[in-house]
Amino acid sequence: MKIEKTDILLAYPPEDFSQGGFHKDFHHGVGGPPLGLLYLASYLRAKGISARIYDARVDFDFSKILNHQSDASFRLGATDELITERIKTFKPKIIGVSCPFIVRLQQCFDFCNLVKKIDPNILVVMGGSSCSALKTEIFERCQDIDVIVLVEGEEVFHELVQRYLQGENFDNIPSIAYRRVWFCSFRGDA
Repeated sequence: MKIEKTDILLAYPPEDFSQGGFHKDFHHGVGGPPLGLLYLASYLRAKGISARIYDARVDFDFSKILNHQSDASFRLGATDELITERIKTFKPKIIGVSCPFIVRLQQCFDFCNLVKKIDPNILVVMGGSSCSALKTEIFERCQDIDVIVLVEGEEVFHELVQRYLQGENFDNIPSIAYRRVWFCSFRGDA
């Protein structure tokens, strides 16, 4: 399979399970496709913008699950090395990271940190149901997130993508929070 470059990568980070938690937690958040990212990609494509979805939870050697010891920590999904390889191959200008649950925040932060280590010029955008209420904490805890979408993301993300790819600023896009050099700016009612 040949993987090609894309300007926009919509990503769902791998799942990390704490010691002893793999079997009891396996069903949380891993039960289906990343629907939010699918909706977002569909909306962008309808507007003429190509986006690739990267579900890092399913990009791995499945035999590792079969050999897993239940009392050890475990990552369900791609290793950092494989994520690095994928991002270097895709060469995105923008990565949208889905964080639908508060319990996934640290895993999303780790993913965003890795993205910026790979290429600090990639615009990292995070969205999901927990982002609106926790926007200040998210920016404080993860310096590698550039923008947070605070509402349903299709229209807002589309405008953000258009502006970024055209070299324009985000100053009057409603319902986002974004990092500037020394402060965060919040726009909209979210």
